[in-house]
Amino acid sequence: MKNKEFAAASRVYSLKNIKQEQILYSSFFILQFSLYLCTRKRKECNQNGALAQLVEHRTENPCVPGSIPGGTTPPFIAPVFRDGAGVSFYTKTVIMGIIIGIDVGISTTKIVGLKNGKVISPIRISAADPITSLYGAFGKYLHDNGIDLKDVEQVMLTGVGAAYIEGDVYGLPTAHTDEFVADGLGARFESGLQKAIVVSMGTGTSFVQCDCHGIRHIGGIGIGGGTLQGLSRVMLNTNNIKQVASMAMQGDISHINLLIGDITNHPLPGLPMNATASLFSRAQYDAPKEDIALGIIVMVLQSIGSASVLSALNTDIKDFVLIGNLTLLPQCKEVFPLLEKLYKVHYHIPKYSEFCTAIGAALSYEKQQHSA
Repeated sequence: MKNKEFAAASRVYSLKNIKQEQILYSSFFILQFSLYLCTRKRKECNQNGALAQLVEHRTENPCVPGSIPGGTTPPFIAPVFRDGAGVSFYTKTVIMGIIIGIDVGISTTKIVGLKNGKVISPIRISAADPITSLYGAFGKYLHDNGIDLKDVEQVMLTGVGAAYIEGDVYGLPTAHTDEFVADGLGARFESGLQKAIVVSMGTGTSFVQCDCHGIRHIGGIGIGGGTLQGLSRVMLNTNNIKQVASMAMQGDISHINLLIGDITNHPLPGLPMNATASLFSRAQYDAPKEDIALGIIVMVLQSIGSASVLSALNTDIKDFVLIGNLTLLPQCKEVFPLLEKLYKVHYHIPKYSEFCTAIGAALSYEKQQHSA
């Protein structure tokens, strides 16, 4: 712009006889700065109101093709225009510190840090009660990662054990968030899927539907890790899940379950020969412990998988995100691929599958700040 034109533009608010106003405004992103020059007629401003914004973000709606996940738009400063009054700015909150997400169970606590959209060193701690578990996990997490209390911006609690925690943790700003919402947010974040059913395999199993209408709990079944532990105590004299999983690696499921191939010489419509016809139907009183261990694990995982498919019957959802401690069982890599072929669906186990609820708790704070 020539010097003369630039000088005229800079004096626009003081000149009453110019037909058009030149408005210089800016929009800030994290580590980015963009400068734009636009022209607005005074008449148009009067008619259309006092709001203008140059930067257009893609719609945060998973139902809109090409949209981006909600809550992931970077913080910015948006210009607000007031006719004849100059320019003012509306500022969205910029999160500077670490957000701590904590999933508090009755005896186990999972904790993660979240900063700049990255998960920091998740850990799990077990103790006799939820309060001891939480403070033990928090103290260890801060120590192991060299984090000072002043570096923490917010603590977010979720899980059944969170109800026992009142007040702020270590004097830090602390809030609670709904566990099912945390399940959905964490699973979305880790899987990259916006439309799916989250299968949270805890003591029991819950189903959380995620789509363009939001995140909502749609049901569950009383089969999960608790079932696995209880049956293992009764049938194998142990509740050590790692030990049970190790024993199961040496088991033969054909000695325990009745398969389609056992009752027919030809595959049935939609049922391959290796599909299960009846769980534990072939088990004998003197069955080896290795076979029993595998039978228990397969029963629990198949029941959860089949129930998850039923939960999606009235939808077009074909993706299921598995989270929780049971996702660590090596048998998941055998059971769920077979169910995928049987039901024509897809099961996803994210990298931090056992920590998704804690991650979701931290994300719920970010979502609150972005929508503020």
